[in-house]
Amino acid sequence: MNSLLKSSAFSVIAALTMTMSVLSSCKSTEEEKAYLTVSDESVPISPVGGNVTVAVDTNTDDWTFVISGGSGWLTGEKIAEGVRLTATANDLPAGARTAILTVASVKANVNKPVTVTQGSSYTPYLTVDKTPVEIPADGGEATVEVDTNTDDWTFAITDGDGDGWLIGLKVADGVKLTAVKNPTFDDRTATLTISSVRADVSEEVVVTQMASIPALEFGEPSITGKLIRGTSLVDVNLVIPYVLAVGDESFTVTVQATGAAAAGISFAAEHQVSITTPGAGDITIPLTGMPTVTGPVTFNFTTTYPPDATIGSLVATVEPPPPPPYTPQMFTAVTTGFFVPNHMVFTAVSSTEFYFETNNFDPWIFFQPLTNVLPDAATLLCFEYKSEQTMQTGMQIYFSSHGGDIEQNDVNSIRPPAANPLPPAADWTKVELDLEPMIKDLGWGTKTGVHYLRIDFGEFAGYTMHIRNIHIGLKTN
Repeated sequence: MNSLLKSSAFSVIAALTMTMSVLSSCKSTEEEKAYLTVSDESVPISPVGGNVTVAVDTNTDDWTFVISGGSGWLTGEKIAEGVRLTATANDLPAGARTAILTVASVKANVNKPVTVTQGSSYTPYLTVDKTPVEIPADGGEATVEVDTNTDDWTFAITDGDGDGWLIGLKVADGVKLTAVKNPTFDDRTATLTISSVRADVSEEVVVTQMASIPALEFGEPSITGKLIRGTSLVDVNLVIPYVLAVGDESFTVTVQATGAAAAGISFAAEHQVSITTPGAGDITIPLTGMPTVTGPVTFNFTTTYPPDATIGSLVATVEPPPPPPYTPQMFTAVTTGFFVPNHMVFTAVSSTEFYFETNNFDPWIFFQPLTNVLPDAATLLCFEYKSEQTMQTGMQIYFSSHGGDIEQNDVNSIRPPAANPLPPAADWTKVELDLEPMIKDLGWGTKTGVHYLRIDFGEFAGYTMHIRNIHIGLKTN
């Protein structure tokens, strides 16, 4: 009996022990935590590109990765060992480039950044074709070739002669040089310097332009002074410029003048030329006489040297004589006969200064007619006045341009806005009224006949004024 009890108790204990062991094993599995570790904090990639693996050790499959900053050159792939990165080659002048690989797991609560850096295989270089450049005497272009992988290169031209004869332009394959014609009999040189800071290069190229071969050349003829009809020619010359003289030339320049306006102009038909100084200069042919006809005159030139050389023609103009200086006529009032000052007490202080006081409706003064023809620019009615009052209705100007006696209604009038109304003036005040449209329309002062001027001073009694120096002035003044 005891033996049976002991055996049963052992069996129960064994069963309990086994059950507890199984339960303990299950609890250990349930409590194991998720983890994730990344092998590197930074990863270099070769400048030539390729693959590199960032190892990821984890017991969870929810992990992911993203790449930022590597667009266009860095990609990634999730593999059993971690993340395999693939980079393209970096041969850019900007140098090294960087991206961030981030590996993350929600279960493991991990967000691990890895810096990915790729160096650059770019090595700046600049080579220059240093072959000396020769440009013809007549000028021209040449290109100095530049081979480079950097865009920071520059050029400069040092002109030993200091006259700026050579200019440069940066183009796709180098520097394009342009030279003007060499007017001297000597070669001239300049230095082209091409430099790059990145490539740490500075190269010089010598540029030479050949000397001109002496061969006399003529420029366009010109004339000094003016040709004026009826005026003697003094210090008036035909001038022919030349270049590339050797300094021992002797030849003849023949001159011919054509056109009606050539009348009265004298010169040496065959002008002997002797050049004793090398280089450039002028051939001067004096003109004498007195032109008698207005209009164009053409001067034609030929030369005996150099052979087959030509000289252009020159067209000049004989101008009419300038008009005599304009001295304006000072108007004086008509004080006798029918057209004495109307409706005013009138006093002539002098022949050109008057004082009046109006005493009735429509006061006016007629002035003696013009004695000379007016020039075209004489269109301003000018005077000076003093008055303590405002001429409310202003001034009205009348013209007559008929021959012989005039009738009272034989006039044309205008009210200039500048004198309507006419303000008071304590001191002598100058007035200029532009009457050009009316003067031109009537031909007043320019046609044959007797030309009268009448001025109406307002329309009411009791107005007083001092007025002087009434005349027709030049509008250009």
